[in-house]
Amino acid sequence: MFQEYGIELERAYRQFENKELLSYKHTLRNCCKQVQAALTVMLMLHLKAYMNELDY
Repeated sequence: MFQEYGIELERAYRQFENKELLSYKHTLRNCCKQVQAALTVMLMLHLKAYMNELDY
């Protein structure tokens, strides 16, 4: 009986852990997209400034 309870407890913990990891992965992916967008904007601004300096 205790062994069955232990096995069920381990199964429930793994299921919880997997759900938490998926949530973390989703959050991390969204953050990466935001960082990528911010870096792209920053790069474009620096490139435009550099190109403007070359024009003068």
